[in-house]
Amino acid sequence: MLFLSIDDKYRGFNLGKQLMDLSMELAKSYGIKGAYTEATSIYSAKEVIKMGFQEYNKIIYAEYDKKRLTNLGVHDHCLFLAKSL
Repeated sequence: MLFLSIDDKYRGFNLGKQLMDLSMELAKSYGIKGAYTEATSIYSAKEVIKMGFQEYNKIIYAEYDKKRLTNLGVHDHCLFLAKSL
């Protein structure tokens, strides 16, 4: 799965978790041993951490590129996370 976004009106139904779980099960069935993701918001980071992903790197937007990555509200960093399958 490359991108995952849930429309506001469908949030709260655990659709994102269900899609991630199905994707990881499919990956396992093909013999894939691990999964990684980039969480670009605090909300997505919270969800994938609950699913057992561990943080390996953090990019703080303000320190990366002040010209392009501004006005992102509460989303002030990106996390690189991974887990074994």
